[in-house]
Amino acid sequence: MRIKLSKQDIIFSKLIRERDKKCVFCERMDGKLECSHFWGRGNKATRFSPLNCDTLCFQCHANNEGNKQGFYREWKQAQLGSKRYVKLEKRARSTVPYGKYEKMLILVYLTNNGLDGMDGFLETLWKP
Repeated sequence: MRIKLSKQDIIFSKLIRERDKKCVFCERMDGKLECSHFWGRGNKATRFSPLNCDTLCFQCHANNEGNKQGFYREWKQAQLGSKRYVKLEKRARSTVPYGKYEKMLILVYLTNNGLDGMDGFLETLWKP
């Protein structure tokens, strides 16, 4: 089942692709670049976390989407380091309130600040 893309999703995906400028796996810069969520988009707590997302070309995204316990996981752990990976995983396994109010706050934040400080903002939005 496809998840409907919101304004927040569209802005966030564009910002991730602008941040990375190329596929982080194969370094391809042409073709279709996509925003890949390590912890899936259905996970509200990490859906808009820049630490959770990377730019992948269509081929690398297709090849690694089902391999998140293999190569992609090892790569993500090396990218973030052990401490930040564990923190992101803990957030991914948490339950957070996510309704119209939170969506509006995320949209305003992304529009005004881009990705700068987004993970910190999400932590303040959803303090455990």
